[in-house]
Amino acid sequence: MFAWLSENAVTLTAVAVLLAAVGGAVFSLIKGKHKCGGCTGNCASCKAGCSCNKR
Repeated sequence: MFAWLSENAVTLTAVAVLLAAVGGAVFSLIKGKHKCGGCTGNCASCKAGCSCNKR
């Protein structure tokens, strides 16, 4: 088992980095949707400061 891990350490590290990057991107997209999802156009009450309307 340890021999297999040491032989594939570089591959496992690369996969872990890619999974972290994809997970971060998905998290960012989901967080962005929640931030602007409820914007009604009333900038006084918009919790995102109407930044979602300025694209």
